[in-house]
Amino acid sequence: MSGYEIAILVLGLVTLLAGISWATIIKTWKSTVKNAYELRDEYNRAIADGDVDDTERARIGQKAIELIDNALDLWQQAVNIFYRIKRLRK
Repeated sequence: MSGYEIAILVLGLVTLLAGISWATIIKTWKSTVKNAYELRDEYNRAIADGDVDDTERARIGQKAIELIDNALDLWQQAVNIFYRIKRLRK
């Protein structure tokens, strides 16, 4: 690689890193971890007495849906970053 190609690659990488919304990724990651802990706690509370009723199931289900939604957001952000990096090579 010539010096020009290396400079273009470095400039593209810097542009990519500056263009990624790191605040959004960090916020989504923190929300995912928080929802995972809340789901764990909700499940432990539900099984503590040995009987899980419908309201507890509904709360556990809602927490699980929120956790899955956050995990999918993180996955999509990772895929977007991958394709941005892949476009740099062209």
